This record gives sequence, C-alpha cells and structure tokens, in this order.
Amino acid sequence: MILSLGSYEVLRIKENRIVTDSIWGKVAGFWPVLSSNEETYLDYQWVPNDAAIGYTLVSMEYNSDTQNISAYGLTIYDINGKIIEQKLIKSNIISLNLTNFKSSIYMHKITEKDKKVLNEGSFIKN
Repeated sequence: MILSLGSYEVLRIKENRIVTDSIWGKVAGFWPVLSSNEETYLDYQWVPNDAAIGYTLVSMEYNSDTQNISAYGLTIYDINGKIIEQKLIKSNIISLNLTNFKSSIYMHKITEKDKKVLNEGSFIKN
C-alpha cells in the first residue's frame, strides 16, 4: 500500500459479520421468535506488516443490506494539539500531502462518524 506517509507491506483483513436482532415472547409456555432482523457487514482493515507502526492504516465497513460504506475521519494534530489537517476517509486509500508540514512530531486520530475514536497514534516528519 502506498500512502503519502510511505510505502507499506500490508495484510488485508476481511471480516464478515452478521448482526441479528430478535424479539422473543413467551406464548403458552414456549419462547418463539416473534420478529427477527438481520444485517450483514463486511469490515476491511489494512494492517502494516511492520509491528513498529502499531496501528491499522485504513479501515472501512460496508453494510451489504443498505449498501452503505462507513466513512471514517482522519485528524492530524501538531505537537501543541493544534489541528493541522482533517480528512474524510471514504475509500481504502488515504492520501496526505506532507510537503507543507514542518519537521516535527505529529499525532493522528481516526474516528467513526459518531466521533468514537478508533485509533490514535503519532508519526515523525523529517
């Protein structure tokens, strides 16, 4: 995988999840299913082969029932906590142009649409 942060050997992880929501009711001493709703999700993660990196490079979720792809947000902060860049991740490739970044240590945060933090980390721009 080639990102603006570098080129990585990666392992793609595909996870199939089936989420079933059921309502059961006691009828004449038995517990039959009164209603059931099932959704199927495909989760993809691209994990670097280098354990020193320590975080998932890209992650996305596809709901095959609604055909929605969950977009994740990427925020880059400088050493003082000032937001340097924010991007919406809609695909399996994150592209950042770091040419205007000063040589420093930067922090990043990947969040879901509801702002739940999925991953945090840091990197050094030489």
